[in-house]
Amino acid sequence: VVQGVPIRSDVSMTGTITPDGGIGPVGGVLQKAEAAAKAGFQTFLIPQGQNTQIVYTERVYRRGAFAIIVQEPTKIDLSDFMRRKYGVKIVEVGRVQDAYRLFTG
Repeated sequence: VVQGVPIRSDVSMTGTITPDGGIGPVGGVLQKAEAAAKAGFQTFLIPQGQNTQIVYTERVYRRGAFAIIVQEPTKIDLSDFMRRKYGVKIVEVGRVQDAYRLFTG
């Protein structure tokens, strides 16, 4: 309960709060979203502009007796990825007020 208003138990969030009430960027958004999904949250709020994430796919190339392992970066749409894999809705928020509205319904 915040200011007498119940908070939804199916919403979680990551981000930094700036002095002017903005939601700032953070690292590990994909990993945090997956952790929220595994914990049972249905909606995960992320900082504005962090929906596009970079994931690394390991590729192994064989050259005779040697194996060359390369981490290849790929951009993903986090909203699409989380919806398809976990059924979790990703919402970008830019201000504390936006997050508050989503947390309180």
